[in-house]
Amino acid sequence: FFRLPHRILWLALTKDSIYLYDSQHPNPIGLVENIQYNSLTDAAWSSDGRNIIVSSLEGYCTFLKLTVDQWGCQVEKDEVEGCPPSPQLIQTKKRKPREKKAKGLR
Repeated sequence: FFRLPHRILWLALTKDSIYLYDSQHPNPIGLVENIQYNSLTDAAWSSDGRNIIVSSLEGYCTFLKLTVDQWGCQVEKDEVEGCPPSPQLIQTKKRKPREKKAKGLR
């Protein structure tokens, strides 16, 4: 991870903490703790990478705003050299044609 030509940011969620990581550093670059009363359940990045939305068992969501200018700009997938295409994670179901049943025969 540490020799990539680009930078990747990600987070790890625990019961009560959010650890922010950067592919150019071996240790977390940020820590957010005790932002909810109950256990954290999920986290999602906004599409521009400037916000993180965190939910908890109590049903509330917390919005974290990041200043990401120091980490560079967002790179589109097609700009990264050697980036494989994303797999199709959800396959569309192919419906089988229904067979018509004969009527009137008993």
